[in-house]
Amino acid sequence: MSTGKIIFPLVTPEEQLPKFKAFLYSDKEFRENTKAPVLPEEPSPVRFATMPESINDLDNDVQSFIHLFSNNDQLKTMHPVFGELNYEEWVLLHYKHVTHHLRQFGLM
Repeated sequence: MSTGKIIFPLVTPEEQLPKFKAFLYSDKEFRENTKAPVLPEEPSPVRFATMPESINDLDNDVQSFIHLFSNNDQLKTMHPVFGELNYEEWVLLHYKHVTHHLRQFGLM
């Protein structure tokens, strides 16, 4: 979503966006079992046969994200819950998201 390759409509009422964005800048973590309102109940099937392939794809996506925003410091892309986010806000969200899953699987 942060690169605009995947687009979901905004599901958060506009008047609530400041509260959601404030969460990004806070020390608060995602609650356990937080569900993304735009994703299906069942997880999508795996896209790659091996972990190295998955890591390589993730690395490519991270590089695309950095490149996209480095060429346009005014760019904002849509997140369905948090609204339009700039580079800094996406980095904060990605950090919270990744650390949430690291805790979920006992890796942090």
